[in-house]
Amino acid sequence: MSGTESIEERTRQQLQRLKWAMMFAPLLLLAPYAGYKLLGLGIQWHEVLLDTIVLSVGSFAMMHVSFSIIFRLYARSMQQRRALREGEERYRTLYLELSALNAVTQALSSSLELQDILDEALSCTVHAMGFTGGLVALAEREGSLALHSHTGLPPSLTERLETQGLSDTLCGFVYREREPLSLKDLRQGAPVDVDKLLELGILSYAGAPIVYQDRALGTFCLFGTEPHLFSESDNALLTAIGQQIGVAVENARLFGDAVREREIGRTLLNTAETLSTTLRLDKLLERVLDELQRVVPYDAASISMLRDERCWTVASRGLEQTSAGGFILEERPLVRRTVRERRPIIVPDVRDEPDWATVEGLGQVRSWLGAPLISKDKVIGVLMIDSHHPNTYHERTSRLALAFAHQVALAIENSRLYEQTRAQLREATVLHSVTSALSSTFDMGQILPYVARSLCEILNGTSVEIYSLDEEANTVAIVAAYATSDASEEERRSNLGQTHALAELPVTAKALGQRRPLQLRVDDPDADPRERARLEARGARAALLLPAVAGDRVLGFAQMWESQTSRRFTAGEIATGHTLVHQAAVAMDNARLFAEIQRRVRELQLLHDVGLAAASGLRLEETLQAAAEALAAELTDARVALMLLEPGSGTLRIEASVGYRPDMVKGLRLQAGEGITGWVARHGQPILSPDVRSDPRYIEIDPAIRSELCVPMTAGPLIVGVLNVESPHTDAFTKDDQQLLGTLASNLTMLVERARLFEEVEAARVELQQRAGALEEANVRLKELDRLKDQFLANMSHELRTPLNSILGFSEVLIDGLVGELPPEQKDCVRDIHFSGEHLLTLINDILDLSKIEAGRMTLSPAPVDVEMLLAGVQATIAPLLEKKSQVLEIEWDDDLPILIADLFRIKQVLLNLLSNANKFTPSKGLITLYCRLADPATILFSVTDTGIGIKPEDQELIFEEFRQVDGSASREMSGTGLGLAISKRLIEMHGGHIWVESEYGRGSTFSFLLPLAGPPETRPEPARKTALLPQSKIVLVVEDDRQFNNLLAFYLRQEGYTPVQHYSGTGVLERASELRPALITLDIMLPEQDGWDVLRALKSDPQTKDIPVLFISGVEDGELAFSLGAVDYLVKPVRRENLQTLLEKLAPPEPPARKVKVLVVDDEPKLAPLLQEMLPAESYTLLMALDGKEGLALARSEHPDTILLDLMMPGMSGFEVLEKLGADEETAGIPIIILTAKDVTEEERRFLDDHIQGLMSKAALTSQSLLEELHRLDARRQ
Repeated sequence: MSGTESIEERTRQQLQRLKWAMMFAPLLLLAPYAGYKLLGLGIQWHEVLLDTIVLSVGSFAMMHVSFSIIFRLYARSMQQRRALREGEERYRTLYLELSALNAVTQALSSSLELQDILDEALSCTVHAMGFTGGLVALAEREGSLALHSHTGLPPSLTERLETQGLSDTLCGFVYREREPLSLKDLRQGAPVDVDKLLELGILSYAGAPIVYQDRALGTFCLFGTEPHLFSESDNALLTAIGQQIGVAVENARLFGDAVREREIGRTLLNTAETLSTTLRLDKLLERVLDELQRVVPYDAASISMLRDERCWTVASRGLEQTSAGGFILEERPLVRRTVRERRPIIVPDVRDEPDWATVEGLGQVRSWLGAPLISKDKVIGVLMIDSHHPNTYHERTSRLALAFAHQVALAIENSRLYEQTRAQLREATVLHSVTSALSSTFDMGQILPYVARSLCEILNGTSVEIYSLDEEANTVAIVAAYATSDASEEERRSNLGQTHALAELPVTAKALGQRRPLQLRVDDPDADPRERARLEARGARAALLLPAVAGDRVLGFAQMWESQTSRRFTAGEIATGHTLVHQAAVAMDNARLFAEIQRRVRELQLLHDVGLAAASGLRLEETLQAAAEALAAELTDARVALMLLEPGSGTLRIEASVGYRPDMVKGLRLQAGEGITGWVARHGQPILSPDVRSDPRYIEIDPAIRSELCVPMTAGPLIVGVLNVESPHTDAFTKDDQQLLGTLASNLTMLVERARLFEEVEAARVELQQRAGALEEANVRLKELDRLKDQFLANMSHELRTPLNSILGFSEVLIDGLVGELPPEQKDCVRDIHFSGEHLLTLINDILDLSKIEAGRMTLSPAPVDVEMLLAGVQATIAPLLEKKSQVLEIEWDDDLPILIADLFRIKQVLLNLLSNANKFTPSKGLITLYCRLADPATILFSVTDTGIGIKPEDQELIFEEFRQVDGSASREMSGTGLGLAISKRLIEMHGGHIWVESEYGRGSTFSFLLPLAGPPETRPEPARKTALLPQSKIVLVVEDDRQFNNLLAFYLRQEGYTPVQHYSGTGVLERASELRPALITLDIMLPEQDGWDVLRALKSDPQTKDIPVLFISGVEDGELAFSLGAVDYLVKPVRRENLQTLLEKLAPPEPPARKVKVLVVDDEPKLAPLLQEMLPAESYTLLMALDGKEGLALARSEHPDTILLDLMMPGMSGFEVLEKLGADEETAGIPIIILTAKDVTEEERRFLDDHIQGLMSKAALTSQSLLEELHRLDARRQ
């Protein structure tokens, strides 16, 4: 730089410093710099300094005036130029403002995304206004500002604003004041603390509220690092920009709402489509939660199913594992309200909600929303969402959540139905496969594991164990198991073979006893501690016990374990599991039966082989060796030894063996009690030793032996030997093997005994042969003697009874005065004769009865007996005997005694024997009591009590023996053979009864006997033989070789109005019968020339005489043969008049009615009418037929029948109804009714019928004779 230029520059700087002084006049400065003179001029206009000029001049004076004028002109020009520049500056400023506003407007209209709008507008504003950076903050719902966009700001500032908020900042001040604020220098007059900004180097600030329609939406702020000059229009620009941003924010929000609504609709549509694309509930619900987050923000969400007042989480997002399980409804009051009130529950801030329950794993929850899942008007679960920010959820979000909840509920229901269908199909498939598997094999080792796996699959359990029950030991053992991949470590651990005592598991034992399924849960407060301990030991949370029952036997049970959840099995699951286990139980039982059959087949095969060897004629040693070899072949790797016990020495020696080295068993002998075999031989009890080394009784013979089974060979109390098997393996033999050996040992024992006995038999055979000849000869003699005895008894019976018959018969005729009255003395003599004859007849009968009983030829003829009539008959018979001693007989019996099935004649004989004894041993005027009552519903008791001399205790057992009397001396006072009580005892025992005596010596005796009401054992009442006498004749052909008895019979017959024709031999009877056509033939057996049996056969073989009734009258008792040959009845001599009279009345045909009787038959059986027409004579009866009750009532009213035969069982109207209607109608009420039915009438029905009918007949027993008698009885009653 030149020197002049340097001086000028310094002068110009000085003028600048003194510019204020030059505002009023030009200032001349003389600067003495190297001889130069400088002139400084200030150019001003209207007192405004416009510029300065420095000139170098030589003469100041000369130039002063000229320059003053020039500079005035220059100043005016400068003023005009300055005004022009200011106008240009204002225009430029307005242009910049409009440009800035236009840029912001374009930025705001370039997008509808709020964040994009804010970022672009802020960037434009910062650039247009000349600032370093800026931010936009929008108001949240609670009124606080939140940073939404920023640019050009230090990171520490934005971080502090995001964490601490903007309430105490310049932005917060502008938002609250709603006025723009511009500060060119923050160090001067800031309304809030700006130290933090100054520390960051920020010196200037400008901000304005973001406003829309008088609503402050937020604020935008600009920051500069240098002081900033603001014009008056800057605040207006800021306000305009704030308003423009407000409009854009509102538009963006409206657009966002529209987008969200559209997104909600699309999300709901997507959700519906999602729900329709899958029915797997777990995947489905997770997708629903993902879709929900698109429209309803959440930090955590879950869907829980409600069951038994407990919620189970089935899908979740954002939850920790600890909170994703289940919970009891009472633990969560808000969830409980959602379920109970069936509406969404909103919690804006959980800190203000008293019902909020803090849940572990949910994090910092501030707001919460719950919506019920409703299906078919039932709450099935809850949808829950939460946020870490307060006031996140409101009515709009609750409606959205409820819409999703409805979709979820529908999906759950569809999934449930789908899963139910799948489960049913899976159950059917599994059951079918299990059934196929069960039917394909009997191997439980294959069946049970398959069943266990099928149970896991069908019930979705984690593991299954199958237990078998040992009823004898009262224990259960695990026989099969299966575990899934989800099973716990404890479940996967094998427990096969493990045994539990049922006494330690009372709940399980009770379930097995009741045969009912049992559920167990580890969280059940009422669970048995021992059962809970089992659950915990298995690592399980729940279990299901299913008893395995086949028929009436409990075979064991299946135990389903669940380690994932404490689930409750449904009724359907239990039913399915029960069905599967039942099938398994049946298969187990079938397998058991099959194994039993196989074992039995093997056993029988083994026994067959042994029996075949024995039957082949082999010697005993060879047979035993064959048996040992067959047994060894049946068992696996076994040694067999068969040892016999020597009777004298008590030493066991080997008779047969298999599997041993010869040197081990050769000459081997053991004493009884020595070793296991010796112990069995001494005690006779089997031993099954699974490990002989732990058995102190074992004596080692073969070092390789580890287990042994030994069974005794016994014949009754005698021990013959032992059958022993050994094995080199422990636990080689089972109970089945023991049973097999026991059976084989029994058979071998028989072979051994048979061999031993054979020697004895062979030794005795010769002796027996010798004695057999003598015995045979003696037997022939005994048979001859027996024949002679029978012949003698028959002859004696005939020869003694025949004259007695005449003596007794004619003495009765004389006593009764049938041939004229006798003087009293003669009549007494005749009575003595009659009494002696009766006594003799009793003796004969007793001897003959005893001989028949001993010979086994005594037979009973049981028939229905009216007990009251029996007692009356006994009283009538014994009365004359009692009158002789002036004794009193009292008879007592219970009312309504039932019918007794017995042989009337023999029971009457027993009672008369007892009453005769009472009469003999009771003094004159003594009391005798006959008592009868029911001992129980099936037994009747008869007792005879006297006031006689009584019986000594030592004699009470003897009196029932043959030929025994209390006084056996020759001078005894009481007569008799001593056979009466012995015969009575035999007869009562033949009836299946029992007789005994109770007596006090000197005070009297009571003889009692019991009889079964149903009759003697293995007997049936014989049907009454009713063959009517021929009605066209009154002739009776009497065939009897004893002329006195022949005459007596003829006399009796004439007294009854019959005409006797007497015949004295067996020859010519057939011809006389054909000629006479008698109404009845009486026939003796013991006849000369031709016996009665041959005569009867001839009569029944001839067509002309076969229908004539034949009555046997003989001293020989053989009624069964007589009946079998066709006799109508059988009387044993002597024959009493009343007996013959009763029989003739029974055989007499009923007299025909005096007029024709009209009979109405009401029965639905059409074949009955022809049968009745054959039974009823057409000349005496008119038959009317009705096939139902209605027709029968009509005929009864119109025809007025004399008798109605009515069936009880008819379709439509029963016989009981017909009876009621007949009785209610006056026209039919008096008609006699006979019930004709095949029905067994009950007691109640019989009581009803007794009031309405006159007779009851069984169709099964209907005969012409019985029907005619019944009709005749009714006809006689009418007359």
